[in-house]
Amino acid sequence: MAAVGVNAFRGALERCGLTEQARLAVTDAGLGGLTTMRDMARLGKDGVKRLCKVLRDEEIPVSIMAEQTLEVMRYWVRKRISLVLDVLPIDFTPEVIYEAALKFTITQTSADVAKDKEGVKMP
Repeated sequence: MAAVGVNAFRGALERCGLTEQARLAVTDAGLGGLTTMRDMARLGKDGVKRLCKVLRDEEIPVSIMAEQTLEVMRYWVRKRISLVLDVLPIDFTPEVIYEAALKFTITQTSADVAKDKEGVKMP
């Protein structure tokens, strides 16, 4: 049963644009150690970047787009968990990825604008 869950998660990783070698490494206990999509929520703010760096250090190629889509997956998983919704790999479809990417980008842009305004002092 656990193998089915890992394989479903690997399918979602494939939709992120990861190669087979990268998908296996992400779910390998010695490298990524992630076995379910819910594990993505445990990654910290820079967790996806660190995971991709580990993969690249092991000479496993990870494209920039795949890394960004993994960031979107993390955002989507955290959002679903906060709304107490199921987190199923089969639900992470290309359409969902597109919608989540738009929301993620808007959220990031809003956070950057707010951060920039914090430093501005009124005369």
